[in-house]
Amino acid sequence: LADVYSVAPEKLAEWYAPAPGAGGGDGIWYLICPARCRHRAAAAGAPGQGCWASEASAVRPVRGPVGHGVGQSRALSYGARTAAPWTAVTRHGWCMVELAIDKQDGGGGVGEFALCKLFRSPRNAASTTAASASRVSSCKRKAAADNHPEAPPSV
Repeated sequence: LADVYSVAPEKLAEWYAPAPGAGGGDGIWYLICPARCRHRAAAAGAPGQGCWASEASAVRPVRGPVGHGVGQSRALSYGARTAAPWTAVTRHGWCMVELAIDKQDGGGGVGEFALCKLFRSPRNAASTTAASASRVSSCKRKAAADNHPEAPPSV
């Protein structure tokens, strides 16, 4: 049981093993935590500290095979809030999907626990890879003499 809201995702990734066979290298973590889907805002902490911010719509219903609501989900991203009056969030590349199951006694309200899927953003990884590739491609490299034996000798 982990409280994903009080610990930075980097620390959670150090403390817990990623799911086997998931994520190809960066990993995906599945953690059980207290349900917060409806009861607490995701962002917490002082400016400059890490917080979870909701992406797009706040809470989406999860439907079962018959179409009845069985729970709720929401997407969050981790970042640092800026100081007021601009309360923007600078994202750090971590994402989370929180899945909470409704209470069984009528479907109204969130149960006690939620399943949280923690992972690195694929958009962040692509931009980091592209940035490092553009840095490398913009540098001239001197080819070794034995790489091109058909080339005339340099003066």
